[in-house]
Amino acid sequence: MTVALIVTRPDSEKWQWFTVPLAVEEVYQRYWMPGAAATAAVWLPLFQTGCPVEGKDFPALTMELLTLRGWVLAQPFDDGRQQALTGRIDALIDALGELLADTGGEVEVFIG
Repeated sequence: MTVALIVTRPDSEKWQWFTVPLAVEEVYQRYWMPGAAATAAVWLPLFQTGCPVEGKDFPALTMELLTLRGWVLAQPFDDGRQQALTGRIDALIDALGELLADTGGEVEVFIG
């Protein structure tokens, strides 16, 4: 299984098939979940099983992702692993920002 963002209530065709893959289940469990625990994240643990996220919650989720990104960079992961993790985190941050700007916050996604 893959943990990914999927737009569940697209307001336009632009977002109808929009998806952002985050990690396969094993990678999410091995790297994202310890980071979520270490940073006291609220949203990130929910994504292992999956949950809806409304546009109004994107700023709080973005803050968690930025904190997770800092945690990843502070870990002794090899450069390839750090780049892979931060690349996925950055892609999710960018997608949330673009969705928020384009929809005015009237959007819902499912991440899981």
